[in-house]
Amino acid sequence: MKIIDFTKGFLKNPLAHWPFVNLSRAFYGNTAGAKQNLYGRAQLQYFRLLGKKDRSGSNARQMRKVTEAVQRIHHTGLYLIDKPVIATTNVIRIREKIELAFRDRISEGGYIATVDSNELTERVPEVMEFVRSNLICNIIQDFFKSAFHIDQIVYRMTTYVPDEILQDKEIYSNFWHCDSSPTSELALFVNLVDVDENTGPTNAISKVKTKLLVRKHFSERNSFDPFAAYVDDERDVTRFIGPAGSVLFAQTTRCLHRASIPDPGKVRHWLSIRLYPKNAPMVTDRVYKDPVLRYTHGRH
Repeated sequence: MKIIDFTKGFLKNPLAHWPFVNLSRAFYGNTAGAKQNLYGRAQLQYFRLLGKKDRSGSNARQMRKVTEAVQRIHHTGLYLIDKPVIATTNVIRIREKIELAFRDRISEGGYIATVDSNELTERVPEVMEFVRSNLICNIIQDFFKSAFHIDQIVYRMTTYVPDEILQDKEIYSNFWHCDSSPTSELALFVNLVDVDENTGPTNAISKVKTKLLVRKHFSERNSFDPFAAYVDDERDVTRFIGPAGSVLFAQTTRCLHRASIPDPGKVRHWLSIRLYPKNAPMVTDRVYKDPVLRYTHGRH
């Protein structure tokens, strides 16, 4: 039966099965998958060759920041801006409007509340201010060498999870992993509250270190893999710590990353924005390739 099931799966989607899974990890040094790596890299090269970028509204000082950010993303897959990219008052206003619009959902209890894409931008269109920020917009376009496409924008609230509940369970992406999306994806995380080490920040590892770990240590999305202890070294981990309005760019398909658990009484509010290159003028309103409306709520 196992042989039959494997044969059917292999014939239907060979790149998602052995030996291509193993070859992809060894060659690319991430766990996104062979198909995602092939497609993502081809898409990036295509748009970087044929795409157009617009640096309108930028001055020389800002363009130096843009160049630095893009070089860092290319080299490490990560770039942290630990200062608000829009006015703090606007960040607070956006968070409060989200909490008001979805107060029933957020107050139900549990460990995570999620609001996705169309539902979020329809009721709180101000979340787009983070992408419309001149600095952020220019970093994205300079990275892709083209205009860009917002595939998804998600709000999440995460809270403390007791040890007796957590144990060996993955509650909200708190195990080390690479996202299984085309590797042309660029993620933008936004803190909606001040985040310190006790607020459950996102942890990420550079793509250079990720390649070494995937090729030598990391095998599965499992918190008990010996790899987990290895990457707790402070020098290997970037923690998304900063004030409300700070942002982290991350190539989450190429960089191992995970959420951490807030301390008791701590709550983290944040946005996750998924971006892809788009060979067209930038569209600042909703343009979703595959909008998903769902509500995920962790419970006992």
